[in-house]
Amino acid sequence: MNRKRQAVLYSLVGQVFCKQLCRGRRHKRMVTEIEQIIEILHKKTAPCCRSRYSAAV
Repeated sequence: MNRKRQAVLYSLVGQVFCKQLCRGRRHKRMVTEIEQIIEILHKKTAPCCRSRYSAAV
């Protein structure tokens, strides 16, 4: 799965996708990539908010 698809899936289903990733072997690496994508999205959409992941919720 490429990063673009991960970003789309995570923004659509949020925690559900994260729980599915927990079952995989590459969980840690994939979650790190998703966190980076969310941080970039957050900076673009909600730079004033305190919460790190508020843009994805």
